[in-house]
Amino acid sequence: MKLPACRDAVRRGSNNLNYGSPELGSRVEVEMDGQIKNFLILGSEETNPSKGIISHHSPLGAALLGRQADDEINLKLANRWLKIRIIKIN
Repeated sequence: MKLPACRDAVRRGSNNLNYGSPELGSRVEVEMDGQIKNFLILGSEETNPSKGIISHHSPLGAALLGRQADDEINLKLANRWLKIRIIKIN
C-alpha cells in the first residue's frame, strides 16, 4: 500500500492495512470456514502448522503468495474446498 493510501486507511479507521502481497516472512490474517486464523509464511524447514507457521510451498502458503488484502481464494484441500478471504498482511 502506498503511503497516501495508507494514510487514508488510517483516517477511515480501517483495520485492513495492506503492506503489499504475502511473501516469505509475512504474517497473514485470513478468514477460513468462518474462523479468523493467522499464519506466518516461512521456508519448508521452519514450518509448524499447529503454531500457524506454514511453508510457502504448502498448498495454502502457495495460494496466499502474490495476493492482496480482501482477495478471496477457493482452495481444494483433500476432498473439500475451502473459501479463504485475506483480511490483513503484515
